Amino acid sequence: MIKRLGLLTLVFHCLYFQPLAGSVGVYFGTFDPPHNGHLGVAFSALQELSLDSLYMLPNVKPSTKIHASSFQDRYTMVELITLREKSIHTLDQATMRQIYQNNPDDYISDLVAEVRRQAGGDATLYHICGTDSFLKMDQYKKLPVEGENRIIAVLPRTGYTLTWSPAMLAAKKRGQVVVLKGNSRHLSSTKIRKTFHKGERPPALDLKDYIQSYARIKGLYGYSEPKVSLMDLLDLEIEKYKTRFLRLPDSSGVDLEKVQVLSSINPAEWREPMTLRVDEYMETHFPKMVLDLVKGGIPTIVLGDLLPRALSSLRELGFQYTVGWFPAQNRIRYAYFVAYREGKPHLVITHLFGMSRLLHLTYQFSRYRAMLGMEDPVQVYKAKDYSKFGENLLKQSLGGIEAQKCHVGIFGYRGAFKHLLSDVYAYMRKHGQDNFQNLSLAALDQFVAKNGRWLLDPQEAGSLYFPFYTYEFPTPKETCQIISTRNLYGDQTHLFLRALEERGFRNFVLFGNSGGLNDTVEIGQVYAPYSDHDLHENQAAIDYPRAKASSVASVMAETDYWLKMLRNKGVQLVDVEMEHAFAYPSRHDLSLYAGLLVSDKPGGADISHKDENDPDMIAAKRGFFLKVLQRVHQAGGR
Repeated sequence: MIKRLGLLTLVFHCLYFQPLAGSVGVYFGTFDPPHNGHLGVAFSALQELSLDSLYMLPNVKPSTKIHASSFQDRYTMVELITLREKSIHTLDQATMRQIYQNNPDDYISDLVAEVRRQAGGDATLYHICGTDSFLKMDQYKKLPVEGENRIIAVLPRTGYTLTWSPAMLAAKKRGQVVVLKGNSRHLSSTKIRKTFHKGERPPALDLKDYIQSYARIKGLYGYSEPKVSLMDLLDLEIEKYKTRFLRLPDSSGVDLEKVQVLSSINPAEWREPMTLRVDEYMETHFPKMVLDLVKGGIPTIVLGDLLPRALSSLRELGFQYTVGWFPAQNRIRYAYFVAYREGKPHLVITHLFGMSRLLHLTYQFSRYRAMLGMEDPVQVYKAKDYSKFGENLLKQSLGGIEAQKCHVGIFGYRGAFKHLLSDVYAYMRKHGQDNFQNLSLAALDQFVAKNGRWLLDPQEAGSLYFPFYTYEFPTPKETCQIISTRNLYGDQTHLFLRALEERGFRNFVLFGNSGGLNDTVEIGQVYAPYSDHDLHENQAAIDYPRAKASSVASVMAETDYWLKMLRNKGVQLVDVEMEHAFAYPSRHDLSLYAGLLVSDKPGGADISHKDENDPDMIAAKRGFFLKVLQRVHQAGGR
């Protein structure tokens, strides 16, 4: 969870983030709204001038556009761009307002001075403008004077003729005026506003989706968001889900409590730059229909409960009827509802267990809503017995299973383990066990390529919530019992460890993916994680290089500031579950063999673009599990 920052830390945070650029651009405009033409200008300037960064600064009070939208709305729309484009910045809103109040007649010069101060006095400053603004600079004698560290970068604008005055030519001769080639489309803000006013949505080619969403939610330019009817909702489909209309029961009998999981987080922190592209990440993790509802401004509720009881919980929250999308397959997925209370719709996401999962889901939608400029928080509720869900579900899943003398529990990548174990079984049937200890992955792959693959088809044990496979693996001493489960999220790892320990298990293998935080670790490589707070030794350090690791509650907590702070502490890897294993206060001497496969690099190779089926990733998983089986084979699992 994001920790609250003390005053000293906040001061450090502000200082740490001043971009010490070699060259910086300043781009003023009304930005009502900031459209793709504006972004084209910004990107052209960044590329042609090789800028380190560019500041988009909406005019606080446009003197020639008295009917412009409020500075608050125009600033927020620009801010939404800066949250997605790391090379584009803006000044703090309060700073801009204060500068305007101090000098309303010439605040532009003071804003430029503030950008120069933040960028560093030695930075070359480019003032980006169109032909019309350049002509006005000449008219009002605002061209850079000789010796001033400011260069005007002019982007030719349709409908304006660039006529050079003596002052312009003199500035150009001194190298204080350059003309950009520019390849951006010319767009009309007026035309976009008229489109909104007609109740229509501008094409995505003209306006970014998140800017459209903000304008619609705020009702800018006379736009009125049409109400979604029940019939419209019933026509909406989610792949692998069933849609149903339900009238909720008159009484529920469910005890709910509101969860203040985000109460310690300053809302401004949701606007910090992220290490991943949030829009793309959410699009790969949630149905488009659900995200469209959020972008339409519908209030969002996260409900910690499981179906079918979650329906009674909806009634406890005061909802009378709902349209729901239920998972059609026998697997754990979120359920989505548009539930009505006093005629007003709310998006409710439920069918989950575990505090880590509840927190992660809340982070996901809180961050996403903040990235759309929404200020009202996600509401979070959970059943009062929610903390017992995991324990009860595990008891049902594990039943009467007990550890055999030789045993190992493997957490993570159970599909990859099944494939590798299938190949090892086939190899042992043909060649016996004698040479298995010296078998390389390359030799095993050659064997499979020559003889084909016979894939094991174990019967899935456990339950929908905690499924696992059981195998018997031959060793020279005895047959070893192996339980293989999927990657568990956060505190589910802790629960499963404890449940298996109570049944006599002492040997565990944990394998998951992680983000690499610096150049000492590489994507596609496996490392043996450790931290300063481990209660157990990682046996994998014998086979893999050690790397300092830290766990995070959610990838949505991974801001640029978070990344810099962890790097300063020497952390090399980040994941969501290992900390729960190594900090587990066992009553026995557990053997933990844990590996983390680097799948992305926050701030670099984005997690939203990771490919688990890349050949290098597959080879790394197979290599890890081959080492595990060789150690089990050598030790008889003990």
